[in-house]
Amino acid sequence: MAFTGFLCFCGYAFAEGIDLGPCKLYPVIKTEGRYESNIFQMSSNTKSELVNTITPEILFKFKLSGDNVFDISYKYEMINFDRYSSDNRRNNKFNANLELYGSSYFFKLKERYDEVTSTYTYAEYFDDYVQNEAFISTGREFNDISFELFYENLDYEYNNIDSVNSRNDHVFDIAGFYNILPKTKALAEYSFTKINYDNSSAKDGMANEFLVGVQGELAQKITGTVKAGYQSRNYDGYTDWKEPVTYANIVYEASEKTLLDAMAERKPLESIDTAQNFYESNIVGFGIRHDVTAKTATYLKLKYNFDRYPATNTDSVRREDDIWNAKIGLDINSRQWLDIGANYEFQKRNSNISSNDYENNITSIYLKAMY
Repeated sequence: MAFTGFLCFCGYAFAEGIDLGPCKLYPVIKTEGRYESNIFQMSSNTKSELVNTITPEILFKFKLSGDNVFDISYKYEMINFDRYSSDNRRNNKFNANLELYGSSYFFKLKERYDEVTSTYTYAEYFDDYVQNEAFISTGREFNDISFELFYENLDYEYNNIDSVNSRNDHVFDIAGFYNILPKTKALAEYSFTKINYDNSSAKDGMANEFLVGVQGELAQKITGTVKAGYQSRNYDGYTDWKEPVTYANIVYEASEKTLLDAMAERKPLESIDTAQNFYESNIVGFGIRHDVTAKTATYLKLKYNFDRYPATNTDSVRREDDIWNAKIGLDINSRQWLDIGANYEFQKRNSNISSNDYENNITSIYLKAMY
């Protein structure tokens, strides 16, 4: 399960890099060993497994003036199973990020490409797939008023039995901001999403979303974004969703060494289940991170999901899932070029359809070296 909130303690802040003139090259390699008590997330007949992941990475950081940013990275994940070697995976991941800033405007361009061998998530099993996300945005400030426009293209290409869920989403968004305080902005936002399935036109649809909220410094030592509104999601041949939505991310700087993070979301998500086109996702999360020393940090992350699926003609009950996740860990920057860490994670899904239940315990250690 992915967590929204704190960034990983490890990174490139201490790496020296190789100077190539217009840019710096950062070679990175990370190895992780983990034990999972229920590797296939089954409700019964569970299988435990030892998994080793080796990830070489190269990062190019180009030298631009001021706050401008241009980064390109590539990762190759080699995931190897101890007993179930037929599930070994090889994943390619590419990212590019361009950010340009002027005195009163900005321009951002982001690209993410993932080519993933079959994988398990907290909610679904996916066969081999390719995911491509392209994002472009621009904005400008006029005294106390500013605006932002962005477009996002999301392309998901699944193989074999999951190919019915291959789709392409076009997202258009406009947001306006007004400075109500020196470090706080009120916002109003509208987005339109066009959903196009490659092999199932009945699942095609469109969504209109309206939001209002605040962004920036919410109180002393508290920053974040809180926005709420309404989304109307209409499908050509499946159940529609027309409900309130909520997005909130807040960070509280309790002290120089301690950060607290909280988040909440309520929104619909596309479902890979062929009988249902979406599910309603309700999430709350909390995290705390404490810097024990300048190079050592501990963290705790807690998250709860309530996922509700639309009723279908073939189901005797409407599927509802309660999902709990807890993670505790330690990150150490032991050398200028070396990070090490360990963590324990608990996952549990309790569904009113018992075949979807599972519980998993994950213990991991990692080493990450960079130049």
